[in-house]
Amino acid sequence: MAKIESVSSRERKEILEIIGKMIEGLDDLLPKKGKTTKYLNEKGEVGYLVNRSNLVLIKKNDFYFPCLKIVRKIKMNIPKIIVDLGAIRFVTNGADIMRPGITKIEENILEGSLVLIVEEKNGAALAFGKSLYDAVDMEMMENGRVIENLHYLKDDWFNFEI
Repeated sequence: MAKIESVSSRERKEILEIIGKMIEGLDDLLPKKGKTTKYLNEKGEVGYLVNRSNLVLIKKNDFYFPCLKIVRKIKMNIPKIIVDLGAIRFVTNGADIMRPGITKIEENILEGSLVLIVEEKNGAALAFGKSLYDAVDMEMMENGRVIENLHYLKDDWFNFEI
């Protein structure tokens, strides 16, 4: 059963330490004065909300990442994977990212790390994922699944409302 809980100042501090280097201005996203709450769903995932309505962060499979709705409003230090236009409909429907659909791989990607998936034409964010390989290994591959899709446009978190 889903539930809503308040976020303690200790928990807020832990979140800031874990992902503070990844997102510039994270202090503003999780303000000390604003009421930060967390929504725990049936899958064990957590959404962090400010003022009980604005979803700003998601925790899934031990990864913290911002909600895609706010990605354009923040500056992130997260490696990117660029996919071709043919991959968009698959990625935004929850499919994992396959090697043939990738046009560019940033070289600082490590296996098991968080990556941002963007489309090649405008650089629009499509999803966050977990890298299944290092960038060097991905570059050598021609086929196969290389990124596990964690959060994408049109998923339950993107459309989340209380």
